[in-house]
Amino acid sequence: MVPNMGWVRSRLAYHLMMWLRQGAAVELGPECVQPVSRARNQCILNFLETDHDYLWFIDSDTTPPPHALQALVAADCDAISGVVHVRKRDLDDIVKSVPMVLRGPPEAYKPVLEGRGVEPIDASGAACLMLSRTLIEKLPFPVFHEPTWEKPMGEDMIFTGSLQADHGVQLFAHFGVICQHRKEVDF
Repeated sequence: MVPNMGWVRSRLAYHLMMWLRQGAAVELGPECVQPVSRARNQCILNFLETDHDYLWFIDSDTTPPPHALQALVAADCDAISGVVHVRKRDLDDIVKSVPMVLRGPPEAYKPVLEGRGVEPIDASGAACLMLSRTLIEKLPFPVFHEPTWEKPMGEDMIFTGSLQADHGVQLFAHFGVICQHRKEVDF
């Protein structure tokens, strides 16, 4: 499912059509639903009305590689993320590309800069996140919550960071699924 504000990257649209031809169920929606936690929760409700085994969140500005669908399903994990980079200003005041697959306790998450295949992690974004039906059916609804002032991270990081502690589910990253993440940034 691709929650969006009325647009998706053209390369993502191309890949969505390719996955449709391969038999995947693709939904571009919900559209223009804010905040993003509400959009993600709507995706979950829409997914539960289907008989599909996996819900795959793809953000509208993210393009997984063509092999991503098969690779993530083949990993057979209840929760798995592709590797999506974001731009972050480092302590040296230089903006750098950082993978949003993280290890460590929430107050000290560190990006995993190198990985191979499928490895356990502690948190990730949801720009390329696949969840199994088995997991989703166990989660209390609503699943995603808007962050409070006390938690300086997004709804996706709050959710994925709570999987192990609150639900006993290990989160994984697939380091063979490197996504494009297109951002327009003014400096």
